[in-house]
Amino acid sequence: MELLEFPSDMRNEIKELAKIYSITIEEARNYYLMGGFEHAKQLLQLRQKLLSSASVGVILNEEALENVIRSHSNQIWDQRNKEVRCAMEELT
Repeated sequence: MELLEFPSDMRNEIKELAKIYSITIEEARNYYLMGGFEHAKQLLQLRQKLLSSASVGVILNEEALENVIRSHSNQIWDQRNKEVRCAMEELT
């Protein structure tokens, strides 16, 4: 998959995610688009934990895994938004 629509620094981060977490460039791009490099790393770390738990006995299908990751992503964004609102209230 080509990443020509992204600036070079973003392409490099997406490629790094793919390499670190042994996923495809397309998967790395999708995680990256959820909130950037650090956000993607948090989600992929959670994904690794869930997959390692699954190998120990918990059975997760791909859809359930994606739902958990998406929910975690939403929680991260909710927390960030809450922090921004609090900072804005302090300014007023």
